Amino acid sequence: ALLVGTGIGLGYSSFDVLAECVGWGVEGGGTQEVEGAATELNTALVFALGVAGFSTVVKEWLFRSTLAAGQEANSKVVVANAWNHRADCVSSIMALVGISGSLAGHAWLDPVAGLVVSGVIIRTGYSIGADSLQELSDKGLEDHLMDEIRDTAMSVSGVLACRAMRGRRLGPYVHVDLSVEVGPWLSLSAAHHLRCQVTSLIQKRHEEVMDVFVQVLPLGVSDQDTEEYLGWSRMEIEAAVCDLVKLKYSAEVQKVTHITVHMLPKREGCIVIVDVALSDVALKDARNVAARLQDDIQSIEGIAECDIHCDLTDMPSETINLHDFK
Repeated sequence: ALLVGTGIGLGYSSFDVLAECVGWGVEGGGTQEVEGAATELNTALVFALGVAGFSTVVKEWLFRSTLAAGQEANSKVVVANAWNHRADCVSSIMALVGISGSLAGHAWLDPVAGLVVSGVIIRTGYSIGADSLQELSDKGLEDHLMDEIRDTAMSVSGVLACRAMRGRRLGPYVHVDLSVEVGPWLSLSAAHHLRCQVTSLIQKRHEEVMDVFVQVLPLGVSDQDTEEYLGWSRMEIEAAVCDLVKLKYSAEVQKVTHITVHMLPKREGCIVIVDVALSDVALKDARNVAARLQDDIQSIEGIAECDIHCDLTDMPSETINLHDFK
């Protein structure tokens, strides 16, 4: 706002001087008076010409060095300061033009140069102000940067899709939210490890990214599918399976060692994998026991498919006790 106001003020002043030079609304030859004054001050103008030339070189050097530092630090404030140096450089160039015009007897070049400088200052102020307002209003990241981050996430082995990406700038840094889809049979620990891989790789390849929130979803799951799961309880399903085993298979099944419940979208129920440790059952009868148990579990409401794994070796240290589900 200060730059825009300065540019408007400079433009108004330059236009006023130009009006005097060309005699708009002024009686008598305003142009001749200005040219006469310029002739008397030739020595001062030559000195001013040298100062303007030196200022042009210094300001251009300051612009390049400050801009490089601002881009390296990804700081809008430093970049804005660099463009302020560039505006000063343009001002010095226009001062050279105006002073040269005065020395050559064309006093009107000075206010014209002032008008050009005014336009440059107003444009610079508007550009910086527009960028800052977009950051304050949480404008999304540039499309090319979002595409690069998506490609980085998709490069992680195990990520099948990437969607629902959002990003915003926080000063020189970037905050990103995204959802990745993985295989529906992936374990929770493996999904967590994959999420950490995605987060780490994004922050490694994109240094401006300060924070990444990664949501892991089974492939093909949408927000609407979540409503289908609200009526199902994993604990209730596990309890129903254990109660069934305790009631009808206490002689054949010693323990339920593990129950895995998969709730997949677009199905009429969940998929259950049950690991059981058999009692003194002959190996030839184990398949028959597993088949009967599978049919009975699939008849439980809310279960669409069931897979039985029979453990014929030593019992694992951590098991599911049937008496925990009453």
